[in-house]
Amino acid sequence: MTINIALLEQLSKDEVIKATTLLEDIFIKQQKQLSLSNDNDSDIVLKLIESTDSINTQYTILSGFAPNFQSQLFKKIPYKTQLQLLSKTTDSSMLVALFKHLDPATQQNCLTDLFKLNEQKHQQLKKALIPNLQITEGIVISKAKISHEQCIVYANNLLQKVCTPTLSKEQLLNYSQKMIDTLTEANLKKVTEQFLTLYSSKKIGLQKKEDFITQLHFFELSLSLILINPELMPLFDKNLEHFLTQLQSLPSDEWVAKILDQLPLFVLKKACTRLKDYERIADGLKRSQFCKYYKIIESYQNQFKGIKIALEELK
Repeated sequence: MTINIALLEQLSKDEVIKATTLLEDIFIKQQKQLSLSNDNDSDIVLKLIESTDSINTQYTILSGFAPNFQSQLFKKIPYKTQLQLLSKTTDSSMLVALFKHLDPATQQNCLTDLFKLNEQKHQQLKKALIPNLQITEGIVISKAKISHEQCIVYANNLLQKVCTPTLSKEQLLNYSQKMIDTLTEANLKKVTEQFLTLYSSKKIGLQKKEDFITQLHFFELSLSLILINPELMPLFDKNLEHFLTQLQSLPSDEWVAKILDQLPLFVLKKACTRLKDYERIADGLKRSQFCKYYKIIESYQNQFKGIKIALEELK
């Protein structure tokens, strides 16, 4: 166990006693169902987790608590530590439970980053999110495999959905969830790949209100699919790149910020990351455009909450 003693010196006498008791219960007595009495107890545990760079120590502290208290603590831990803990977790039920208590935007980040950090853990989460079996009227049945032609039909249906401005976000996500629940993993990947390719070929702009609704629908629906198959992220990024180039058709800098701010947070952070790296772009015109857009979002960040959050997380 490696704990930074300097942090304990910042605690009050009662807090030091409480922290010492907790460490004894976890590391010496090896208790596994500890509880938290109040917010102060929670703060003490979070400080203990924060005080060590050892992921093994952090994991041992977290796993000493009952599942509901693990979730309470996990939501308050910095994202980088959350990701490392998920990668370290050996209990698959704990892995899924902790993941499901994260907010949607953090889940999206986590699935993508976990794929790069620990593919085995990513697969565990993926299987929990897309079970190979489903239960209908109490009977366990296998998911049906569909042909290549049927995959194309599903992909075209997705394209039609995102191009229908009257549909709500909930309706889009319900439709994609039905696909996730129905299709095999291989078929779902094929449908997602074809959908991303089809959408890219449409070259949707931003000249009209309906164009932006379509773009927003695309990002909202595709996220629910692409994060299950992050190896297809380059196709998603290609569509995001096109979207960013279309910002030039907007009437003012404020509109650029306003449009970007409405993107799902995961997409907005990817957009900000891409714009921030404008110096690496070889094409001079695009480099100049992306430089301009990055300076716009920097100047408007105090007026738009989403942009402010995205930029702060890039620091």
